[in-house]
Amino acid sequence: MPWAREGSGFTLLFEAFAMSLIRFMPVASAARILDEWDTRIWRIAHPYVDKAVEKQDLSHVTAVGVDETARKRGHNYISAFVDLERKGAVFVTEGKGKDVLQAFESFLEGHGGSPDQVSDFTIDMSPAFITGIEEHFPEARITFDKLLVCKLMNEALDEVRRMEQIENRGLKKTRFIWLRNPENLTKAQKETLDSLTGSRANRKVALQSRIKLALQQVYCRNSRWAGYFLDREYGWASHSRLAPITKFAKTVKRHKEGILNYVKTRSTNGILEGLNSLFKAAAAKARGFRTVRNAITAYYLVAGRFELGVT
Repeated sequence: MPWAREGSGFTLLFEAFAMSLIRFMPVASAARILDEWDTRIWRIAHPYVDKAVEKQDLSHVTAVGVDETARKRGHNYISAFVDLERKGAVFVTEGKGKDVLQAFESFLEGHGGSPDQVSDFTIDMSPAFITGIEEHFPEARITFDKLLVCKLMNEALDEVRRMEQIENRGLKKTRFIWLRNPENLTKAQKETLDSLTGSRANRKVALQSRIKLALQQVYCRNSRWAGYFLDREYGWASHSRLAPITKFAKTVKRHKEGILNYVKTRSTNGILEGLNSLFKAAAAKARGFRTVRNAITAYYLVAGRFELGVT
């Protein structure tokens, strides 16, 4: 009938109202408003989301961010691919690792795109993602987000602080003073930091703090100097004789090219982290998703940048 989708059992007007609700609230909440079982609302959502995903034209996609996120507690992951220029999820699939890159390659080719057109991937330092990109997108440049590298440095710094805190109780409750950049500290915090770094009792964490500040030079605007500063950072960190820092130095050496690519592309996974946060918030409100298909549909609903036309 012209007023109902084939096999639906609902009118198009009811489905349009249902779709407008689930864009902004969990399906279970929409089901209570509509006085229906949530499973029936999911059966409304799936066809419209699937249709919108299949209608995508990906011939313009050149810069992609990819990351995995847990759909529920335990090792149950989905991986999302985001067009970094249009800032929306274009492909979401079950699992993680290099196999999802093969799935994305097939999806891209089926929607007007080509692996050769993708010039940049922004990812975390997952060896599986790196291998998958090298196999299926050999022309793409891999970039490691600046925030990821700084996060690894901060984790190493905090580990050194906790180690030194065992012998020096004066380091208690100073975690955020060490982790923040000096320009973001209050006057009182700066005075505390100057006092801590000037004490020989805190020499290990003070050394690590100076190495952290030196890392900022890698990301200066003049990309010609980035390699020099990164080599200096590696040399300083690798000779620090602090286990967390030498571990960080090995990571820098292993992923040097991807770290330096950030200086050239300024490409980040910030948009992807934001979309993952939206998805996790939706999952928390829904108290998890019973099926993988529900989780994927929910991700498209909160992160997709396409119209869900009810026709």
